[in-house]
Amino acid sequence: MPPQLQPLDESEYDEPAALRGLPGGTLNSESILWYFMGSPFFDASSNNVALFNHLRQLGPAGQPTLDSRHAFEEALLSKYNHGSYFVVASEPKREGEPWVIQRQRKDQGSAEIVVEGTWYTQGTKILMAPSLLDVLQLRLLSVSTQLQDFFELSKNLSHFSPAMGHTYLPPSYEPPKAATASRAGSRIGSPALAAIDAPAAASQTQSQPQTLDAETNPTEFSDPFFFQSLALTNAFGNEYMDENPLQGEPGSFVFANTLAHVDARNKAQQQQQQQQQQQAAQAASGASTTTPAAGNIKAETQSVNSIAATPKAAAAPAPAPAAPEAQSRKASTASLPKPGKEKRRKSKGLTSPTTPAAP
Repeated sequence: MPPQLQPLDESEYDEPAALRGLPGGTLNSESILWYFMGSPFFDASSNNVALFNHLRQLGPAGQPTLDSRHAFEEALLSKYNHGSYFVVASEPKREGEPWVIQRQRKDQGSAEIVVEGTWYTQGTKILMAPSLLDVLQLRLLSVSTQLQDFFELSKNLSHFSPAMGHTYLPPSYEPPKAATASRAGSRIGSPALAAIDAPAAASQTQSQPQTLDAETNPTEFSDPFFFQSLALTNAFGNEYMDENPLQGEPGSFVFANTLAHVDARNKAQQQQQQQQQQQAAQAASGASTTTPAAGNIKAETQSVNSIAATPKAAAAPAPAPAAPEAQSRKASTASLPKPGKEKRRKSKGLTSPTTPAAP
């Protein structure tokens, strides 16, 4: 099995010994093309080889063109109207900058020049520049690899509890003692602590700079925690756990109802309570107004019965109780039955008085 050739964009050419037989003995404007012709990146079927062989056939007449790179490139572009060729695309402006060589192609009858490859130098090394597709693939691979590492790291930092939900810090997280001590030390100059002796407070702070934490000072005031509590109160002060309970399992809790549904239900309950209170107030005022009317009717009935009484008459019947319909109305007696008139009894066998006879 023949050995596999290394891709050109992964190979490099470095032959410092070849520079000794070239003009100047180093990489310069007159030797860069001839040094590149010995690399595996050069194509022997290009127009550079055709022009080089033609100038060698001319003998001394073609030597000045071979000694000057600019004259060689001008002859290459003017003599051949189509085909591929190698030219220097960029020269170093200062020491350490690379030479840039391009392979260009021109089609017959077209003035457009197509770049088929680019190479650059690092010292005496010649390397092939990667294509735009290779650069994008490498960048995308690097981004995806870093994102995968980030997700794996964040997955290990995530914590879940039914009370706190998903957090990236454990519930038992405590701030560094140095930060707590610095925050506690900054309160020494506050007006609330003005009565404390300043030298004594300073000496106490210097002697125990690392012992001021949440365990030794449980009553310490925290501004961030205070403002956070106010913000949570303003945002969720009118929400209660029994109004909108949670459903589901740990890790997939959902609310039983939406916030709009809970607000509508609370408003409906408030309106119902107000209506019940108004009905109770109306019933109480109606009962207070119907009581005097019933008393007046009873008094009138008693007065009528007292006029119709006789020595042997039976006891006057008790007045009939007021109908339920009359109690539900306000001071209305339209539906009450009118009391009947009592007929007077005629006396039977009463004789007129006579004078007694003498014995």
